[in-house]
Amino acid sequence: MSVLNYVHADYERRRFLVDKRAFMDQDVFEREREVIFNRCWLYVGHESELRKPGDFLTRQIGDYSILFNRDRDGAVHAFHNLCTHRGTILTTEKCGSARNFTCPYHGWTFGANGKLLDQNSKTGYDAQFNADGHYNLRAVPRLEQYRGFYFLNMNPGAVSLEKYLAGTKEWIDLIVDQTEDGLEVTPGDQEFRVGCNWKLISENQIDSYHGISLHSSYFQFVAARVPSSRWPTIKAVPKDSAMGMRALRWACGRVGPSPTGCPPSARNPGRSSTLTSSASWTNTARSVVRA
Repeated sequence: MSVLNYVHADYERRRFLVDKRAFMDQDVFEREREVIFNRCWLYVGHESELRKPGDFLTRQIGDYSILFNRDRDGAVHAFHNLCTHRGTILTTEKCGSARNFTCPYHGWTFGANGKLLDQNSKTGYDAQFNADGHYNLRAVPRLEQYRGFYFLNMNPGAVSLEKYLAGTKEWIDLIVDQTEDGLEVTPGDQEFRVGCNWKLISENQIDSYHGISLHSSYFQFVAARVPSSRWPTIKAVPKDSAMGMRALRWACGRVGPSPTGCPPSARNPGRSSTLTSSASWTNTARSVVRA
């Protein structure tokens, strides 16, 4: 059956139905990997997570292990977290600070800027074998940022990040411009594993319909703790208000004035997407998504 037949729109009866195979079919998932996760801009992290030269984070973005770091000169990079010799995972640490990265297998060492520094052998390699930089760490095809939020794209020919974000930039501006001191990812991370397809958990995040019935205790808690005088008042609601309010809720829960204690490089790994085959989800929007 064609994937198109998985969606049934009956305009006369005003019914919109989605076949469950759209959430379970491995062929659909492989297609989504190809046309969505390998072509779209995906969030990597915030600049505050790489406050000092040498700070780094490892993130699983789609099918890729990514090394997100700031080099000694302050430049931000996103490399594939793989040694260019035999493809070994370069570092298994979630975060930290490092001048160099050394492969645990054969000892190849790379600078924080991705350049190969040493092959751990005095023989067997021509002095010019990496003159063209072929064995330097592989940078992702595209890495761009908007207002301190970094995104990557595996498609070299993709439109610019700002064009892709389109109207979403207004919501990001609204969040960032709330303070003159800048934003910083706050510490803390709670992970939940949910056995479902990635689209189901995404749909759940944008479904406010279930809130009152399923999460009534949360609203009761808020009502009891927060005086009504402090509840926000929304005077104008744009057409995409649902997405915008979700963005605000996410931002208010994830970024804010600089906290004390844990250094930025050791804080919450933040938000990213991971593709493997049933799903995991975290309340900080990091997910493992499956067919």
